[in-house]
Amino acid sequence: MTSSVDMQATVDRLAATIGQSVLIEDIDQYPVWWSTVGAIDRTRMRTIVNRHVDPGAAAVIEQFKLADAAGPVRTPSMPGADMWARWCVPIRHRDQLLGFLWVLDPEGTLRETDLPALVHCAESAAEAMIEARQPGEDRTRRRDELIDRLLQTRDLEAARALARLQGLPPEARYKCTDRDPRTAGPCPTR
Repeated sequence: MTSSVDMQATVDRLAATIGQSVLIEDIDQYPVWWSTVGAIDRTRMRTIVNRHVDPGAAAVIEQFKLADAAGPVRTPSMPGADMWARWCVPIRHRDQLLGFLWVLDPEGTLRETDLPALVHCAESAAEAMIEARQPGEDRTRRRDELIDRLLQTRDLEAARALARLQGLPPEARYKCTDRDPRTAGPCPTR
């Protein structure tokens, strides 16, 4: 489980690692978590201070079709909207759009190798947002479903989803020992 406190720590780590300011907002473009590294543009300042996005800045989502994007999208500097160039990653749970992760990058210093960290942070944010909506029973059911999938076959996506659900770091690895921890029976050998 990624709690709100854990998610803030995740955003802080991402910002420190990439050396850029990070903002996560919900579907209504309400800022949820952020971490500021260095200077920020006027739009980011207003978003954080006023807790909402100006209409000119909000229009960027439609202009660049960000709600439909399959991965990170770099938007150019838009002086008319007081916006520096930035990266946007849609935050989704299954097919449901939950919000957006924004990373300021006015100098274009983020590398292709930095983008997976943005995606992972967006995935963690999705889990935290969904967890905040779901009672513990749904979370337990989801965890059990993922464990069952892993006991049936090696499933990297299920392992990643379980790691996010349990709040494990991205470098966590799944390793089946000779026993199923729930039944004390043997683990699958596939």
